[in-house]
Amino acid sequence: MKQSIALFIILLSRFVSGFSQENEQKQWGLNSDKDPCGNPRVVSQIYMWMGGRVVEVPDGESLIVKIKGRKKTVRLIGISAPEVDQQFGKEAREYLARMVQGKAVSILYDGFDTPRKKEIIAQVSTQKGINEEMLRAGLARFKRPSMKDDDYLDWYRECKYQKAEEEARVEKRGLWKEPSLTNKKQ
Repeated sequence: MKQSIALFIILLSRFVSGFSQENEQKQWGLNSDKDPCGNPRVVSQIYMWMGGRVVEVPDGESLIVKIKGRKKTVRLIGISAPEVDQQFGKEAREYLARMVQGKAVSILYDGFDTPRKKEIIAQVSTQKGINEEMLRAGLARFKRPSMKDDDYLDWYRECKYQKAEEEARVEKRGLWKEPSLTNKKQ
């Protein structure tokens, strides 16, 4: 009898986690066969999901998230925000903090959370993609991840991020208001 109950609980938890993964895939746009640019989408990467609560926002591109009782640094993949002591750096941190401070977040990453890495490099979401929102607000630039660090951003999100940055650029939001910053690399 105990084995039957244990088996039922295991099967139920797998069913529920599969259902939530399907919802997560819709939220992240991973179940589409086309990227936002209309190109056929090919996924060759395995992603991992985890959840946590944001306890600190040190700058405009990273978070301290409490995951399973432990604090972990999560850097937003695909963006580069000004340092806090640079122009628009405080604004970027404050904007990010308003979106996530104290909130539960979903973290989508490549699954390579190894001891040599001091941080998780990921896409973060509440009800919307936080990485993309930072670009859309003009408080970060698009940054193609380096493959040498196992950072990975699939073509789907890369295209969305480029479009969000272009939207901010055209509308002259954030960094793009200041002509002296538009040609500098942060």
